[in-house]
Amino acid sequence: MFPSIKSLCPRELYARRAENAEGPFTEEQYQLLLKCAECCEEAAVLSQNALGRREGAFAHLRLAVHLLVRVPTQATLGARRQSLVELSDRHLGKALRLFDELKDEREVAVCHFHMADLVLQEQCMPGAPPLSKARLTSAQRHAKRSAEYWQRLGCLDHAKDFISSHVRVARLLAYQRSAYEAVAHLALEEEKLVRQAKAENAKLEEGLFQIKEGTWVVLGFRREMSRLCQFRRRSAHRVGLGRHPPGRGHRATESALPPGAPKREDLPGSVII
Repeated sequence: MFPSIKSLCPRELYARRAENAEGPFTEEQYQLLLKCAECCEEAAVLSQNALGRREGAFAHLRLAVHLLVRVPTQATLGARRQSLVELSDRHLGKALRLFDELKDEREVAVCHFHMADLVLQEQCMPGAPPLSKARLTSAQRHAKRSAEYWQRLGCLDHAKDFISSHVRVARLLAYQRSAYEAVAHLALEEEKLVRQAKAENAKLEEGLFQIKEGTWVVLGFRREMSRLCQFRRRSAHRVGLGRHPPGRGHRATESALPPGAPKREDLPGSVII
């Protein structure tokens, strides 16, 4: 049989050398993590895909996430023309394709999550331009695919992943439509999660559920609802100052909400906007 992937290449050595460095992400770190991925790809070729494909997919995902988390504070990598956003997107695309070929639905969902999150991280950059409709639509599709996977797998068993994915859906909705629709989306998903938890007599997991005035609430969703309320207020303020495109930040009408969304008066009192 073939030797283990670790004996074929020092991939972990490359990765650890890159991850032990401090300060801004450098070209040297990028090349080390890239060697890690290339090493796995070479192993896959030598073993006729018996080894290395899965490790290669993880290597590209690992590299992409290293780039992604630095997007808000670092635009480029040395003298490269490509931005960190473009590089991260490229490696996420490779990881997604490889995991899809391996029929690894879980990691495909993880890739979709990070591809949606990349767009949100991009908006945290100083002076970031408004997102195009196409980019928002694409990011929303990635976020929803991730959320749908965790729901199929069991939203209660994978509550943290389910919540994180829907938080990304909501944040993108806030950019795409309005903060009110984003809050309405979270309220619907909270209701589903609470209903299932009660049906299965689930325990109040610390940090996940809480009872407020006799009502079960999902803490992760409530924190995001509060943040979205602040997002709407800031947007409305910018509209008032004339520094925001017309129509952005205004209160959405209930007729624009998705089917089944709660009415404004049905939203939790602490998050009505």
